[in-house]
Amino acid sequence: MASKVAAAGSGRLGGRRGEIRGRTAFRLRRAGGAPVTASRLNPTVLAAALAAATFTAGGTAGAGLIGINFVGRETLSHSAMGPAETAGAIVQANWNNATGGFGTLLALVDETGAVTDAGVQWRSTAEYLGIDNTPGNGRLMRGHVAQLADEAATVTVSGLDTLWPGGLYDVLVYFDGWNPAVDWAGTYTIGDQVLVGTDRAGTHFDGTFVEDGGSGGNYVRFRNLKGDTFTLSAEVLAGSGGSVAINALQIYRTPEPAALGLLALGLAAGMVRHRRA
Repeated sequence: MASKVAAAGSGRLGGRRGEIRGRTAFRLRRAGGAPVTASRLNPTVLAAALAAATFTAGGTAGAGLIGINFVGRETLSHSAMGPAETAGAIVQANWNNATGGFGTLLALVDETGAVTDAGVQWRSTAEYLGIDNTPGNGRLMRGHVAQLADEAATVTVSGLDTLWPGGLYDVLVYFDGWNPAVDWAGTYTIGDQVLVGTDRAGTHFDGTFVEDGGSGGNYVRFRNLKGDTFTLSAEVLAGSGGSVAINALQIYRTPEPAALGLLALGLAAGMVRHRRA
């Protein structure tokens, strides 16, 4: 079943940093950050605290997302993004622009613009999609890279242990190509995880992100990866026609289960108190 995410124009996830005032049942402290004070009488405030701490739990604040925008054929796509442009199924700013079919980018920035030790190297064919060149999501999905004539397209990201030592992360792979008549079905592989992404014929990005759960979409999500380096490979699914696209990658720091468990317990307690009041 496909999961749809309406493209938003807001910035990164999260709520107000620091203390959330009100009647308190407990106080939690983010790693290296300010305390989170949860209201036991206001579930809305509690939900905001949960969202904010979920996004930063287990990692350094401002090191939860890295986005890579594959510009493809820049002379035709003109899809390089500015630092303030926000895009993605998980909305973020400060996308790193990777231009052309081959290349290396070092010192990738995270969603806040902070320089990191992570880098990316890619080997592919540069292409572009003829949708409107609008800031944000339009540019993210306009340029892309594709499979080489006789080998898979590959993208290698390294240096993640310097950001999240030993931590888990998800990788979102966005895809959409110019295929008015034929489905583009591709296999996307990282380690032992193999996902199939199908770009349906004549269906081009319209502002809505759809996770492909088997019936088509425009992104797939690898979950709970671990390690300093990963390599994504993308190639046409055996027996399928057309090509395969990589429009962008997004690396998302997975919250630690222990932190989420504490926050969930606090939220539940607050909801119970609210009902009794």
